[in-house]
Amino acid sequence: MKHVQTTIISEMNRKSYTDSDAKRLATRLGLTDFAYLTARLPTGCNLQPEDTFRTSYDPSWVDRYKSKKYRLYDPVIDYGQKSRHPFFWGHGKFLRRFRKSQKLVFHEAKEFGIMSGYAVPIYGPDGDAGLFTVVSDRTRDVQAAVADCIAEIELFAHRYHNTRIEELAGARDYADIRLSARERECLLWTSEGLTTEAIADQLNLTVSAVNYHFTNANKKLNASNKHHAAIIALSTGLL
Repeated sequence: MKHVQTTIISEMNRKSYTDSDAKRLATRLGLTDFAYLTARLPTGCNLQPEDTFRTSYDPSWVDRYKSKKYRLYDPVIDYGQKSRHPFFWGHGKFLRRFRKSQKLVFHEAKEFGIMSGYAVPIYGPDGDAGLFTVVSDRTRDVQAAVADCIAEIELFAHRYHNTRIEELAGARDYADIRLSARERECLLWTSEGLTTEAIADQLNLTVSAVNYHFTNANKKLNASNKHHAAIIALSTGLL
């Protein structure tokens, strides 16, 4: 799993992520597919969320999902819109909390080998919200597959979402932004997968000081969180 982790981190300096990159990520994790939806579009975008559905699923399932507007019933989308934290999903305990009409989506998806996954909700600065998930055709192997790569998957998810939003809303201009040395250090270590506490130890700072630098960087970059800020800084050459 260390090879997977190193490979994901090494891609953080890339300008954008494609669907092929997302599919390769799932494959490197030993999983089958990826899926992404912009659950809430950025201000001023006139598309429908279904138009942003990107996935490596069987096209027959994608057509059914869109035509029947399953986004409105999908338990993963439902839960993802209420959660600020990544989560595991699948048949069994996760599904019990939902209505019969929502469970139907899962049962139909099962016909196409969609059984379980790990989903990352993403919230952007322009009112946008996305959900990126890696998917398995089995019920129990997702947690083991992502165990050592959770931070990197989350960074990938934010970067992938940022790429899609830039396609929808156009790239932003960061030419006049200046990050301090400490802000750059904190964001760089974040892009390497370190937690706030680990960064504090690395830089011999308090956790409060690291959070202060993150807050400043988020404001400068109009980012929703430190991961989003790190992605913006990497993609715009500020790191």
